[in-house]
Amino acid sequence: MTKDYVSGEDGDASESEIEEYKDKSYEELKNGKHHIKLPNEALTCPYCPNKKKHDYQYKELLQHATMVGKSDSQKRSKTDKANHLALAKYLEKDIAEASDLSQPKNEVDHLADHDGDEMFVWPWKGIVVNLPIELIDGRYIGRSGSNMRDDLTMRRFNPMRVHPLWNFRGHSGSAVVEFRKDWTGFNNAVSFEKAYEAEHHGKKDWKENNDPKSGIYGWVARADDYRSDNIVGEHLRKIADLRTVSDIMAEEDYRAVKLMSNLTNVIEVKKRHFEEMETKYMETENTLSKLIAEKDKVHQSYNEESQKRELELRVVELQKREVINENERKKVAEEIEENAVKNSSLRTASDEQRKADESVMKLADDHKREKEKLHEKIIFLEKQLDAKQAVELEIERLKGQLNVMKHMGDDDLEVLKKIEDMHKNLKEKEEELEDLESLNQTLGLKNLSKASHIGVKRMGELENKPFYDAMKHKYNELEAEDRASEVCSLWEEYLRDPTWHPFRVITINGKPQEVIDENDEKLKGLKRELGDQVYKAVTTALTEINNYNPSGRYVITELWNFSEARKASLQEGLTTFIGKKMEDSKMVCELRKARSLAVSLAREVDMKNQRLWEMERHTEEISSRLNSMIAEKDRMNHTFSEEMRKMQVIGLQNAKLKTELECQLNKMHLLTQESERLKEEVAYQRKELELKANELEKRESQLDIERKSFYIEKEKIAQNPFDSDYSMSVHINDLRDRLTEKEEELHDMDILNQTLILREHMSNNELQAARKELINVLPQILDATTIIGLKRMGEVAQKPFQDVCLQKFSAQDWELRSVELSSLWQDRVNNPNWHPFKQAIKDGKLKEMVDEDDSHLRELRSQWGEEACNAVVNALLELNEYNPSGRYVVSELWNFKEGRKANLKEVIDCLIQQMKAIKPLKRRRDGQRLN
Repeated sequence: MTKDYVSGEDGDASESEIEEYKDKSYEELKNGKHHIKLPNEALTCPYCPNKKKHDYQYKELLQHATMVGKSDSQKRSKTDKANHLALAKYLEKDIAEASDLSQPKNEVDHLADHDGDEMFVWPWKGIVVNLPIELIDGRYIGRSGSNMRDDLTMRRFNPMRVHPLWNFRGHSGSAVVEFRKDWTGFNNAVSFEKAYEAEHHGKKDWKENNDPKSGIYGWVARADDYRSDNIVGEHLRKIADLRTVSDIMAEEDYRAVKLMSNLTNVIEVKKRHFEEMETKYMETENTLSKLIAEKDKVHQSYNEESQKRELELRVVELQKREVINENERKKVAEEIEENAVKNSSLRTASDEQRKADESVMKLADDHKREKEKLHEKIIFLEKQLDAKQAVELEIERLKGQLNVMKHMGDDDLEVLKKIEDMHKNLKEKEEELEDLESLNQTLGLKNLSKASHIGVKRMGELENKPFYDAMKHKYNELEAEDRASEVCSLWEEYLRDPTWHPFRVITINGKPQEVIDENDEKLKGLKRELGDQVYKAVTTALTEINNYNPSGRYVITELWNFSEARKASLQEGLTTFIGKKMEDSKMVCELRKARSLAVSLAREVDMKNQRLWEMERHTEEISSRLNSMIAEKDRMNHTFSEEMRKMQVIGLQNAKLKTELECQLNKMHLLTQESERLKEEVAYQRKELELKANELEKRESQLDIERKSFYIEKEKIAQNPFDSDYSMSVHINDLRDRLTEKEEELHDMDILNQTLILREHMSNNELQAARKELINVLPQILDATTIIGLKRMGEVAQKPFQDVCLQKFSAQDWELRSVELSSLWQDRVNNPNWHPFKQAIKDGKLKEMVDEDDSHLRELRSQWGEEACNAVVNALLELNEYNPSGRYVVSELWNFKEGRKANLKEVIDCLIQQMKAIKPLKRRRDGQRLN
């Protein structure tokens, strides 16, 4: 990695520093320190001595200096950019004015040669002249700029503002129109010029002759207007510059390319950040998956143990409960036997009570029905009696009137007419009286006592009693009567339906007769649902209707002998009626006496029934409200219990999840601590083993020496047997003291080693933290001239791609193509799925090396050359060494002079030198500020 490439990291240098270097280099060029002229009147760049091309023409050298000075390439340092900016300034201001150059001044002017395009004043300006002015109080006065701007806006030229030009005499009669800087402003300016040309008030019309002209003239400001010596030219040179359309388009293209480059860098940074986050996420997910698996295993083992303990406890508890249940079973059997005896007696008493209640209710119902019938009969008879008496009185009155009319004159026609009418009324009243008498006779026949065997029977009428008896088996007393009435009414409708004919024809004694069809669906359903009694009543009614009124199918009355169950003869009916008539006179008196009593009793009963009905209705309402309230209460209790149960379940789940999460976090924390502790223990044990091995070697050597000395002393003792015991004891004591001293020294050495290891660990952590902090702040402190800096490990170098693109593409496209190509290979290098490495043994060790036969690398080498391929291979090796798992670019402190990783001492020395270099510069700035 070259030093020029590292200087690209200083791209954020401040503009003030570049300006300072620029001014310094410009002064050096003016003082002649650097020479740019060659003997053959060509020019050269003093700051690019290694460039192949040395001789430039003026335009080429100016273009070279401008491009390098304004370049955003990372391979250019800020000093290099400042030097080239100073060279461009020197060429524009000094060399262009020198008389010894072969090009004239107008050819040297860099604004005059841009592909022959016409020069315009930029930002776009328009000029209006011959504005109406008038002399007031010795000064010329004209229209304001806002009024002229409004007029031009009305004509759709859309100027931003209009500047009237004033001199010492007042309004000059001229103004400068300012349009927008974009292409819309240019279109508006051209439209402005064409509009005045169409009116023959353009620039050409204004300069045709010097005759006095009327009206306003206008045109777009160009180079001749900019260079003119009048008030318009002075104003334009103050506020604008000369540019060509091609210059402006090239500048916009340059801005677009720069914007695209910045966006590409931003996207690259975002992409690296995303890859980092993705890597962290995968690592966290793997760790969490492992922890979850371990948690599941622990949880499963815990559940199995818990289930085993619960089963054991349940077995013990079941054994206890079995003994208790056996005792309780015996007690329950005894209680069942006692309750069976009690229940049998209670059941017998309950049956007797139920039968008594039924008989009482039946008697009460019969009494109630008899009373109602009697009451109805009394009321009906009273009505008939009153009607009869009224008719008799009316007959007597009419007879009296008739007699009066007869005694009057026969000549009066009106009287005769009234008499005829009265005869007719009398005859009608007599007929009514006869009808009432016949009705009374009929009622007399109906009201025969039950003991009488002759009466009137309604043939085909259903009896309600069988239905009521059948409904009492299915419903209670109150509902049975209503249901019986409903079913009875329904079957009466069926009986009157002429389309229903449940009969079949059979032959009896040679005569065809109609009998009930027992296989009829309705009759079978009736018999199955309500029983034989109801079925018998319906079939009887059907037979009667079919016999007595088959065509009409409605109920008719018939005189009937109830004792023999047959139709009664006329003689039997007359005999019974005469006997009953004799009894009627006696009964009328009794009925009149009983009438008052019956009416009072009926009223009392009605009042009590009304009260009873009201009480029942009130009770039913209260009961319904109470039932609804009880149901609502039950529903609310159920809902409340469900919600409480859900809340308890949710609370238990939350508590369980919280406990599990805390356990997992604690486990992760413990695992992290355990991992760190194990790493430290392994390192410590490794060092301790090395120390112990060294100590063992030393001890072995010492033991060898002591063994030799021991043998020598043993030989001496053998030579002096008299002093052997004493000397042996002295020697043993001496050896014990020495052993004790050695053990104490060994213990002190162990303590010292532990202290040193701990200090080394702390120092290593501090050094790593300092190294990370230096990586973060070093780009803001160091400049491109230092040998120590940051190197982005794994970043593909751009210079080889720039060199090959410069040879293959045009001057306008090579930078963009080189950026695209280097970005493409940077993406491939960062792709973890591309691993062009192979394992090989080097220096007796297994290492990973770049596979030169990889298809991508061979394609890169064949298309773009060896240098570009080496740049990609170096980036791959750096990533594989410094970040093999993440595969993204990382920063590292680097010694560019020796091409290796820089240590902290070198970085600190470099920072000290940088601080020393900054202090004089700071003093010089302070002195300039004071001056």
